[in-house]
Amino acid sequence: MALEEREQTVPEASKVDVDEVAFGSDERVIQVLHPAWTNYLRDIILGVCLLIAGIGLYWLAKAYIKRKTTKYIITTERLIFIEKSVLGARKIEEYELADVERTEIEQSALEARFDVGTVTAYMRHDHHEAEVFSVTVPSVPNHRQVAQTLRSD
Repeated sequence: MALEEREQTVPEASKVDVDEVAFGSDERVIQVLHPAWTNYLRDIILGVCLLIAGIGLYWLAKAYIKRKTTKYIITTERLIFIEKSVLGARKIEEYELADVERTEIEQSALEARFDVGTVTAYMRHDHHEAEVFSVTVPSVPNHRQVAQTLRSD
């Protein structure tokens, strides 16, 4: 599937709040993802178990807020990670899709059950062709499409 076709398959991408990122004039948002709930299963289970004691709400809120404030944006040119804290701090990491050499998909048994997966992109450094580093997008829905998008030229 061509990159332009995939852009149209994600209608919510054009409406997403991405104020914290500056985009080039030809750059288009392809996908906006949040980590799957399975990423926070430990906090959710702990929160449910501790609801009776009255402190479980903290764990449930923690999982909810962490998921909502973590965003992965894939554009026609970049992979962007955004993490915000409740106190207003934010961390933004950007990687050029042109640097992606290959991708790898991993699924735990739990992720397979919920049809989510972890995508790792292996990228080359600009200055050192031989040096390769990896960038991981953990527990996301549409993981096969994410891997394919990251590999596209």
